[in-house]
Amino acid sequence: MATVGVKGLILSAVLFSGDMRIINSSYNIVGRVGLSGSADDIRHRKEVFGANVIPPKPPKSFFQLVWEALQDITLIILIIAAVISFALSVYQPSSGEEEGTCRLYTVVQ
Repeated sequence: MATVGVKGLILSAVLFSGDMRIINSSYNIVGRVGLSGSADDIRHRKEVFGANVIPPKPPKSFFQLVWEALQDITLIILIIAAVISFALSVYQPSSGEEEGTCRLYTVVQ
């Protein structure tokens, strides 16, 4: 839970009671007009409250994406089947190694 200052606690109590005059005065808002929008007011609000932006999430690396894909049960079953097929094609060379190799390549690709 985030820590809240005294001003935040007072504002929470005021919001609960519904008295908008106290909220407007604490944030320097004129009742029915709203924010003034002047350059000084905007600059002051940026200094006090910070910029109104959400920082972008860093993109996932290629290896993180591969690791997440390898967690899929369907892909795990396909890889196991391809490895078994490849092992059987090496053990029984009459069926051809290229068939097992192609299956393994297809699943890993």
